[in-house]
Amino acid sequence: MYVGVTCDGSTGSSSDLSLHVYAFDVATSTWSASPVFTLNSPLRPIAQGNWNNWNNTFVQGPDFNTNPQPLLSDIDFDNNGDMILGVLDVYGIKTGHDNYRNVTTDFGLYDVIIFGDILRATKSGSTWTNNVGSGGVEYYGNDNGVSNGSFPNLSIQSDACAGGISSVCGLTKVMMSATDPAGAITNGVIVLNNTKVFILQGIQ
Repeated sequence: MYVGVTCDGSTGSSSDLSLHVYAFDVATSTWSASPVFTLNSPLRPIAQGNWNNWNNTFVQGPDFNTNPQPLLSDIDFDNNGDMILGVLDVYGIKTGHDNYRNVTTDFGLYDVIIFGDILRATKSGSTWTNNVGSGGVEYYGNDNGVSNGSFPNLSIQSDACAGGISSVCGLTKVMMSATDPAGAITNGVIVLNNTKVFILQGIQ
């Protein structure tokens, strides 16, 4: 069994962020002494820049507010044993859509755009490493929603993973919960191809 742990940096800064995966041996009821997989700060940049440590700051942009804060939210495995990781943007849970901000004198409603991620780790011997595609880019580089005309300064919902992932044994696909899979201001799933790494379908 594998368990994800997020060091959120809430009492420090974004340099304290890290994501870890620990293994639990069911037969012996023991945990791995150290993480079998770790991503230390700086985490892979997303569409709106680097991840931030967990905080309660409201950040208003030209059309929407965003303050991406990571949570390692899901772990799955591909047919060949590669580990697939879902990363949720906690800021979206804190704020919601068309919601009030955390100031009692402001009664305006604000739009929030979240930026999650889907990552892949490959095992060699007993070591897991972050898998990237050709040229050093991320493996799942097409984890994007559709063109988002509601926000002129965001032409496409990039890094659209909403944290949940699922793969089926025997298939070369992985599904991820996503923002804007079928148009602006929609929610649903995006189906990615695990081998050719492109979007197969967006479903609301």
